[in-house]
Parts: sequence; structure tokens; C-alpha cells
Amino acid sequence: MILGTALTFFVGLFLGLVGGGGSILLLPILHYVMGFDVLIATSLSLMVVGATALIGALSAYRNQKLALREAVLFAIPATLVSFMLRKNVVPTIPHQVWVFGLELSKSQLILSVFLLVSTIIGVRMVIAKDPRSIGTSGAQTKEMVTDSSSEKLSATNVIKVLTAGMLTGGLTAFVGAGGGFLIVPALTNLLKIPFHKAAATSLAIIAFNAAFGLWGDALSGTLGLNYVPLLLPPLAASLIGLFVGKRFASQISAHRLSQVFGFIILVVGLFTLLKEIL
Repeated sequence: MILGTALTFFVGLFLGLVGGGGSILLLPILHYVMGFDVLIATSLSLMVVGATALIGALSAYRNQKLALREAVLFAIPATLVSFMLRKNVVPTIPHQVWVFGLELSKSQLILSVFLLVSTIIGVRMVIAKDPRSIGTSGAQTKEMVTDSSSEKLSATNVIKVLTAGMLTGGLTAFVGAGGGFLIVPALTNLLKIPFHKAAATSLAIIAFNAAFGLWGDALSGTLGLNYVPLLLPPLAASLIGLFVGKRFASQISAHRLSQVFGFIILVVGLFTLLKEIL
């Protein structure tokens, strides 16, 4: 419990620094370090991630750093997909499933999805260009922050954002992660929102997404509220990490930290693979 609590500090830290990335570590922390069942761990992960992101988003809202219109555009498909999958699909996955000729338990299937997603996230974070270069130059920054032209919300970009939202909802549903690694690039690249504002907006989307996922859990009877008291120390550590990250976000290279964290995610994915096959 002590080690798991300490590790959740880094979950909040990366949510505060770059608006995502850290939550993908919660599933292995809750399952391997703290001993929770995989399905319960995905639900508990949503609780910690959602609460941490909500507090961060409220802080950003008070400081007028949220892009509310874009947050709603992204959150609608994400929350609907997350809710429907957590309510109707995840609880009905058989205890034994066949995938590409392999027989997997329900837990192994969820961990396999986690392994795939963590590999994608890790590689993306390692090779990604610095997102701070988007919308950060003088008059261009001002124009991007204030402009509401059709270029920002063109039909093509809207479709891409909605698609990214649905993928984020699916990610949240299956592995209990917030999906910030999808949200921040979509906001910066497609909607031209400056990085710091995109990171803050990502927290609001993650909070909504997690809330609807938990609502689906509640309706399906898999919420696991009896475990909530055990989550208070990890949640406190995550919140401390969040505010530390927000405090230093503008003073250190979050891009370099993101690359290092990408390597950490890849190592955790490799650990998960070895743990399951050995």
C-alpha cells in the first residue's frame, strides 16, 4: 500500500505537467502493487484519475485557462462511448475468450489491451515533437487563443476530434486511463490550442470521461465503492503530484520529461508482459 501510494504521486505529476500520460500507470499499480482484481482496478483507476483531473480542471477554470467549447466537443463522444462500454460491454465479457486462436481470461484480455495501449503511448511520447512549439509565437499565440474561425473547427477537424474522443472513451472503458495522450495532441494539432491551455482542457475532458465511465459501472453493479477508503492515500498522493506538476509546468521541459516517462511506460508494459507469460 505504501509503495502504491508513493507511485500514484507520479500519476498526478504528469497530469499536472502535460495533461496526461500518468494515468496509464494506475492499472498496473492497482493490480500488481496494491493487489486489486483487474476489473475492479480499472474502476478504481477511474476514481483516482477522475478526481485528480476534476480538481485540476477547476483550478484551471478559475484561472481562465480552459477552452470550454473544445472541451465539450471532445467530451461528448468520449463520455458516451465510455459510459456505454462500461455499462453494457465490459461487464459482459466472458471469463474465457478466444483471441487470434489464444484462450485468454477476462483479466488477461484487459491486460492485453493495456499492453497494446501502453506500447502505443510509450512510443508516441518518446518520438513526439515538442507540443509547446504549437501556438506559442508572439502574435500567432494571441491569434490562436482568440480566433474562433472556421479553420479551427472545420468539418474535417471536427470529425477528427470526434473520432479521437471516441477512441479516448474506449481507452477509458477498458483500462481505466484518462486518455490525455490522445486529447492533448488533438487539441493542439487540430484545434490549434496552445499547449498549456490544451493540457488544462485535457483535465476537464478526463474528469467528464471518468465520471461517465463510473456511472456505467454503477449501473452495471461493478463500481466497487467498498474499496474507496483504501483509495484515499493514493488519491492524496496523486493530488500532491498534480499541484507540483502544475507549479513547475512552465519552468521545466515537460517535453523531455514526457520522453523519459514514455520509456518508463514501455518498461512497465514489458514488466506486464513478462508477469503474465512467466
